[in-house]
Formats: sequence, C-alpha cells, structure tokens
Amino acid sequence: MKSAEIKNGIVVNVVLGQVAGYVPCDDTVAIGDHWDGQVFTKPKN
Repeated sequence: MKSAEIKNGIVVNVVLGQVAGYVPCDDTVAIGDHWDGQVFTKPKN
C-alpha cells in the first residue's frame, strides 16, 4: 500500500506504507495528480 500527501487538492508526495494524515492510494497515483476528496485524477494538459 502507498499513501499520498495532499495539499490544496494536489498530490505533493507519495510514500510506501500507511501514514497518518495521508490518503491511501495505489500505484497509479503520482505527484501532481488531483484529489477531490473521493477520487484521484490526472491533471489535464
């Protein structure tokens, strides 16, 4: 399992393991992705 650090709706860090205050995520989530509180999405170019 990985966890994503979110700031202002944007993924700013992804780490291996569970971290308090981070959002659990899978391997498809990357820095710069968006988080709306429910779903991760890729940014539009």
